[in-house]
Amino acid sequence: MKKQWKLDNKGMTLLEVIVAFAIFAIAATILITGFNGALKVMGNSESIKNASQENTGKLNAVGASALEEFEGLKNSEITTIPENGKTTILTFFKKYAVPGTFYIATSTEKADMDMKLFQPDNSVDALTTPTLSEIPKKEAKPVEAPTVPAEQNANVGYGGSVLDSKTGKYYDKLKKDTYIGVITLTQPFTDADAGGANQIRQLYFTKDTTSIEVKMPEIQKNLKLDLDFLYVKGNIIQENNSKLILTNIKTVKDTNKNKILIYFANDVTVGTTTGIEKGYYLIDLGTAGKDLFSMKKEDFDVCNIKNMSYLDQNQIVYDYVTNLFKDNN
Repeated sequence: MKKQWKLDNKGMTLLEVIVAFAIFAIAATILITGFNGALKVMGNSESIKNASQENTGKLNAVGASALEEFEGLKNSEITTIPENGKTTILTFFKKYAVPGTFYIATSTEKADMDMKLFQPDNSVDALTTPTLSEIPKKEAKPVEAPTVPAEQNANVGYGGSVLDSKTGKYYDKLKKDTYIGVITLTQPFTDADAGGANQIRQLYFTKDTTSIEVKMPEIQKNLKLDLDFLYVKGNIIQENNSKLILTNIKTVKDTNKNKILIYFANDVTVGTTTGIEKGYYLIDLGTAGKDLFSMKKEDFDVCNIKNMSYLDQNQIVYDYVTNLFKDNN
């Protein structure tokens, strides 16, 4: 005898329906949230791809050679312009710059996840020379010009007859301890001045135009001046192929030996050499001395102390001018 199965036609209870709907709602929420996130990522990816293609197209328009120099965006940095806080400058190798706007999209769920986008400014050329990082250069402070000693100063011979052309030595009125001579007129040197070196530690020629005239016949010996410091306001004129030999052997400071400091108060001409720049020149004379007329402009330029540091320049002027006679009188 077969068993008869009894069918239950009562259906689902209300509790079962509620539980089923709850499970469905939870599953749908998870699916919709994930789907929306995927749509956002796809949308952002498309925007970034389009912007990247646009940027690449603009940069390509500048020229392939420029792009090759910063391929891969190496050595690049982004700087914000302080005025508005929005416009930025994207620089490459500190050589090329692209102005525009820099965007950062950060995830609210993951702090370490963000997307960055740089949009070039269409109103200007794609590449410009960066100027934000440039720092104005400070000009080196020039060393002060020397002060011409006053006539009433001790140990100073003043006037056009400081050097006696008859003897080639100090003029008789100068004392033995006089080391400084100030010549206010054009000083002509002739054959009577040839022979031994005219010894004077500091010599100032204050004539505005022609300060020194060397008129030595070719058969005559060269004119020699043994000096620590020479001040020249005007030009130095050479005649008859004469030579003006400068030495510094009998200096009162051993550290100054075989060198002379010259100050040209203006741009001057020495012999046939023109365009010598105003300033201090420390010239190495060697033991035999050096002919000033044989020096070219390039030789003077090398000796210009403006190429040294400010402290070194001051020290040289201090040794050869200001402090020359300290502890030696």
